[in-house]
Amino acid sequence: MLASGPPFSAFTLAKDLAEKFHCPYVLDYRDLWSRHLHNPVPHAARREASVLAGSAAVTVVSPSWGRVLERDFGAGDKLHVVSNGYDPEDLACVESRDFGHFSIVYTGSFWPPKRTISPIMAALQRLTESNRRPGRNWMFHYYGRHADHVHNEAQRFGITHRVIVNPMVPRAAALAVVKGAGAAVVITSVEENGSLEENGMITGKIFEAVGLGKPVLLVAPAASDAYRVIETTGLGRCFTAGNVHGIASFLDGLIDGRLLEARNPQAYAWGTLIEELDRILRSTVKD
Repeated sequence: MLASGPPFSAFTLAKDLAEKFHCPYVLDYRDLWSRHLHNPVPHAARREASVLAGSAAVTVVSPSWGRVLERDFGAGDKLHVVSNGYDPEDLACVESRDFGHFSIVYTGSFWPPKRTISPIMAALQRLTESNRRPGRNWMFHYYGRHADHVHNEAQRFGITHRVIVNPMVPRAAALAVVKGAGAAVVITSVEENGSLEENGMITGKIFEAVGLGKPVLLVAPAASDAYRVIETTGLGRCFTAGNVHGIASFLDGLIDGRLLEARNPQAYAWGTLIEELDRILRSTVKD
């Protein structure tokens, strides 16, 4: 039995059903449970430990989160890392949004003070002030529920004329704007040196952009596991929040038409990842 999804309900249900039908169960962590990065639930640790102890195998999306489970629950040899990824068939039908200019796009949420738009606004301010060559038509577009945060930061850095704030849109529309973007911004944390929980955050937005072949501008702690994704695919660059010059220079090059050379984005296609998950599941089946 494979359980994936909200740990509070799915994991406990899997344990109960597996005990009822006398079969092994595997826990597939898409996020942390009691050690959740943004909404930790310490009082659930005892229940999580019990569910983990009875499982035949545990998969987690990043090495750092694997170390969290080993540190706090002693997951041991049953622990495996199976990354998030993208479905090529799902993304093949996405229609591109035509912006009519070079667009820098961020879709999603913020969690101040750990995840903010501030380093991007600082880089855009530098880009605006340091390079006034004619014909460089670019804008930053935000889609999500934290419009006030983005607007306030754009105002603070004096670049509201370069920022367009949009409300939250359905996933299909979000994918369309990413496909039409010149660069997709992903921010996991603005901490320079993150905790294991922060270093293990590899948001699905990275894989959507990779699957659509878009350049990714990743802002993350120096030891973030997300760096490995960018390095493997070749479709982006990674920066800590304090490297405003690097962020601005990367965007400057993209606006000027610099292209990135893809290396191995297929490493995160579902067809590739499922082979490892299949191996893990088969290993739990006893004759």
